[in-house]
Amino acid sequence: MPFIRKHHRILITLTSALLILSGSVLAIQFAKGYRPGRGGDTSFLLGTGLLSANSDPKDAQIYIDGELQNRVTDDTINLSPGDYEVEISKLGFTSWKKTITIEKELVTSTNATLFRSVPSLTPLTFSGALNLTPSPDGQKIAFTVASPSAQLKAGLYILDLNDRPALFSNGAARLIAENPAPRDFAEAQLLWSPDSSEILASFVDRNYLLDSSKSVRQQDLVGATTQLPFILSNWEQEMTRREKQLFAALPDEMFEVATSSAKNIYFSPDGKKMLYTATAQVDIPEDLIPPLPATNTQTESRSLEPGNVYIYDIKEDKNFLIVQQPAELPENTFEKIQLVDDLTPEGLFSTESSATTSAKLKLQDDTSLEQTIANFKSYYSAFPYLNYQWFPTSNHILLSSNGSINIVEYDATNFTTLYSGAHKKEFVYPWPNGDKLIILTNLTQNPDLPANLYTINLK
Repeated sequence: MPFIRKHHRILITLTSALLILSGSVLAIQFAKGYRPGRGGDTSFLLGTGLLSANSDPKDAQIYIDGELQNRVTDDTINLSPGDYEVEISKLGFTSWKKTITIEKELVTSTNATLFRSVPSLTPLTFSGALNLTPSPDGQKIAFTVASPSAQLKAGLYILDLNDRPALFSNGAARLIAENPAPRDFAEAQLLWSPDSSEILASFVDRNYLLDSSKSVRQQDLVGATTQLPFILSNWEQEMTRREKQLFAALPDEMFEVATSSAKNIYFSPDGKKMLYTATAQVDIPEDLIPPLPATNTQTESRSLEPGNVYIYDIKEDKNFLIVQQPAELPENTFEKIQLVDDLTPEGLFSTESSATTSAKLKLQDDTSLEQTIANFKSYYSAFPYLNYQWFPTSNHILLSSNGSINIVEYDATNFTTLYSGAHKKEFVYPWPNGDKLIILTNLTQNPDLPANLYTINLK
């Protein structure tokens, strides 16, 4: 009897261990996406993938191959491997749609951004806005007022782009300097420093350097003309150091493409994607980095054609065609001066201090300060020259054409018109968090009245 009881206990222990082990294996396989076979399928467990249907804003409806799912974002859905047409929609917003490839044991995310289908406009200024100049960090806009009043003095203002619901009339814009009579900041060329802490105001006969965080009295304005070459050289070297850091993240083959077969290069705000225009017919080699799981499965364009605009995803080694241009480029085609063109490791990773030199560099034009400032401005933003710019999400590009403002994902999907109406085409700018657009327009019937800044609510 004692022997039987001992054998019975061992059997129970082994059975329990087997059940725990089997349960653990099943749990692991379930977490990987495996599900019991159904119907005539003889497989006990079938490998599936997970679709993470997430969106901004949340609580949108999910359609897969045209069928409404009994779910809302954010949620995960088990799907057999294959291609699916996924649509995410929400009342009052434009729909998001993309063909997505599901792979076994991998999680694929939609990361869908939805925009309002009927945007609302809210005024930011009421006395006109002139000489609009956004800062490199995207957090501020320098401008002057068109119609000074008892409340608003003539001078240079800073509009801080924050999430506080404040308008111009109650403190969103602040005066940093009154006009230095007889000069008017509306007639000056404005240029931000690379770190967005200072503003250069350049007149025909004088230059001023202003601290963007402070207000200065007219009589305390200090000229910067004699120090200008040194100031600009320091700024350019700081810009070069930053651009070198971004270029250093490129695979070697893509670095060569960027420095020898591309122009007008603008990195995304997060530095993980590169917007550029091809200048030569060249093929980007495959597999420049080890393959990553669950990458973007949209159609790539690795054969470059001159004049076409592309986006290269550095993290995933994917290249997408965004804007198709004619192969024969006009002579006056805009070309941003590229600061990084040294293919040697010594040139790429140089850390030369800007404090030790005041030499003129690539952006400074010996014959024209106006051209020098234009060169610096083109480094910060492509929009005034090419009518496209990065959106703060780093996943979208803003495009302006034919009186409308459009947005498209970096992989050339989900082209959406955000606004179609009266606006000055030379100024469209995104709010830092991507919730709004800022436009310059005159919504009155009187063409003599100055244009004001308005926000377009996108979310």
